[in-house]
Amino acid sequence: MDKLIARIADVLEKLDRVPVELRVESPLINELEFLLEQYKEYKKEQKSTQGIR
Repeated sequence: MDKLIARIADVLEKLDRVPVELRVESPLINELEFLLEQYKEYKKEQKSTQGIR
């Protein structure tokens, strides 16, 4: 799962180099960015919860 997330993050970083006009045409890019941020927040919460134990 972490490899998949890393791959998505890599693709999103490459998409930053794509002109905005092209990115706007694909709502999937926004959805992937949102999901990646949600996953990062989940991992942070998971780490902080493990530290409490």
